[in-house]
Amino acid sequence: MEKPPLGVSPHWFLYNKRMKELAEAILRYLEYIHQYENVHKSKEDYRLIAQWSEELKSLALLESELHN
Repeated sequence: MEKPPLGVSPHWFLYNKRMKELAEAILRYLEYIHQYENVHKSKEDYRLIAQWSEELKSLALLESELHN
C-alpha cells in the first residue's frame, strides 16, 4: 500500500507558533525598555512592539474566523 506524500502543517500550528514568538518578543522588548529606560529610549523599540502587536491581533482574528 502506497502512502500519499506529506502535506503541509495545519494553519493553527503555524499561527499559534508565530503568535507565541510575537508575544515573547514583545515581552523581551518591554523588559529591555524597562531595564534601560534611563539610558536608552528609542521610538523604534515602541514601533516594533506596535507592529508585532498588530500582527498578533491579525493572526488571532484570522484564527478566530477559521474556527467558525
